[in-house]
Formats: sequence, C-alpha cells, structure tokens
Amino acid sequence: MLELVRALRLRLKTFYNVPARLKFLKSTATEIGHATDLIQAFALSYPATAFRLTHNDHEIFSSNGDGSSFEACVQVYGKEMARSLFPIDYSASGLRVTGYIGSPATLRGTRAFQHMFVNRREYAASR
Repeated sequence: MLELVRALRLRLKTFYNVPARLKFLKSTATEIGHATDLIQAFALSYPATAFRLTHNDHEIFSSNGDGSSFEACVQVYGKEMARSLFPIDYSASGLRVTGYIGSPATLRGTRAFQHMFVNRREYAASR
C-alpha cells in the first residue's frame, strides 16, 4: 500500500541581516522559547498534523500527528502530566466543549500549561 504524505518545511532565519529589527530581538533562548510555545499550541490544536521544531540541527520539539488529542498532550506536556488529565466532552444548546482538564496534582503557579482553543485558535487570556 502506498501512503502519500503531504509535508511543508519552513526554514526561517528570523530577522536575518535586518539591523532595524535585530535590535528588538531578545536572547536566542527567549526567541526559541516563544517559537516552541507557538509550535506546541499548533500541535495541541491540530493533532492530526505532525510538527517538528529544530534549532542548529537539534530537535527541540516534535509531534507525530496521529490525530489523537491525548497523544498531542503527551508530546507537549510529557507522559507524567498527561496521565493526570481527564477528558471532557460536553454538549448543550448547540455548543460543544471537548478537551482535557488537569487534576489538582497538575496545578502550577502560572498559566504556562493552560491552553484553550476556540475553533482551533488559541485563546490567551492576560497572563
């Protein structure tokens, strides 16, 4: 059986050789952290799409794109935290809410691990 895989590879050199914008960049670690947050949000929102983020030929994050939202949670949050998540699926008056909610053991002092999506778009309250 032949399997066709569509792929898109983006290779970005952020603000490369643009001095007017270069001064606004933070440290490399900070910028990679922002990129990682973005790619992980995409992985959670689109679990059927595989994502891979590398920097200097070192893999920072990857998701397999198998379509399982739980597997996307495992790849973003890690196995231990994913085991503490409970699935939710609620429908009423034409509205449906699905996802995962953490147990009290997963509580953190920040909202760093909280992601909420509306129609696959991340909704970020003031952090």
